[in-house]
Amino acid sequence: MTTTMLQAVARVHWGRWIADCPRPGCVNAEHHGRDAVTGHVGGLTGGRFRCAHCLLVCEVVWPADVDDISRVLASRPVPANRNWAPPETVHDLLVENLVHGILPDADALGGGFQVSGAARLALESGVI
Repeated sequence: MTTTMLQAVARVHWGRWIADCPRPGCVNAEHHGRDAVTGHVGGLTGGRFRCAHCLLVCEVVWPADVDDISRVLASRPVPANRNWAPPETVHDLLVENLVHGILPDADALGGGFQVSGAARLALESGVI
């Protein structure tokens, strides 16, 4: 049940989907799913955010392309580099990967994506 007009916004931090509490003055963030180390289930679920600190319950805004974002970030070998936040696009993530020498596998994004602009020129010229 939503108890406020505030909305939490999902983002990725170190490879984990999280959302910051939108209540002014609260500095908590909640994660999605079960923590691999502690087993704790976070307060970020499909459509709901529940802050463990201030007890705010509100809706969550998720990007339409969660699976694509997760797939592109998973190809980054260092968890600290697996980050995404709106308004960044999947294309932006792919370009970042290419700039750092991480080439997408053939199955990325369902088997097809297009590289354009500076990243395409860099690939074609052998810079990356």
